[in-house]
Amino acid sequence: MSSVNKGAIRSLYVASVIALSCPAVVHAKPVVTHRSGVWETLEGTDDQGNQICSMGAEGNDRWILIKYTLGEPYLTFTIGKSNWHVVKNAKIKVELQVDNIDPWEAVATAADSKNIIFTIHYKQIAQFLREVSDGNNMRISFVEERENDWQASLDGSDDIATSFGSCVHRVTQSNGDNYE
Repeated sequence: MSSVNKGAIRSLYVASVIALSCPAVVHAKPVVTHRSGVWETLEGTDDQGNQICSMGAEGNDRWILIKYTLGEPYLTFTIGKSNWHVVKNAKIKVELQVDNIDPWEAVATAADSKNIIFTIHYKQIAQFLREVSDGNNMRISFVEERENDWQASLDGSDDIATSFGSCVHRVTQSNGDNYE
C-alpha cells in the first residue's frame, strides 16, 4: 500500500459501500477533505443522514478504510483485496499493529468475497489515532489464514490522524458526544 492512484480512495469507498450491508451504508458521494502521504480523509453522510468521517489508503490491489458513523459506538475497519475469494460471513481473526505497539485484535466478518470488516469501540479512537499519528508502519495479520501479512506505510499519517480526529470530534460534539 505504498502509493495512492488517482481516484483510488473513491474506488475503495465504492467497494466498501457495496460490501457493508448495515443500515449506515453510505450512499452520498464522499468528499475528500485531506490528502497526506498515502492516506486520504473523506467526509459525508449515510443514507439516514448520519455524518461519517473516514480515512483510507489503497495500493497493490489492497485497501483499508476506517470509518466513524455518528451514532454508532465503534469505528468500522474495512480491509479488502481485489483477488480475494472469501466466503460471505466467514469469521477471520485479524491483528492490526502499528510499529511495535501491542496489536489491536479482532474477529473480522467477510462482508463479501473481497472485503472483511471489524470494529473497535469509539471510545478507543483517541488511542488508535495517537498510535497511527506517531507510527511509521502498520502491519495487518490474518491469524490462522493463508494470507501473508500486509504492510502499510503510515507516511502522512500524522496529518491524516489529525484530520480524521478533527472530523470525529466535530461531529460528536455537534451531537453532544465525546470520543476522547
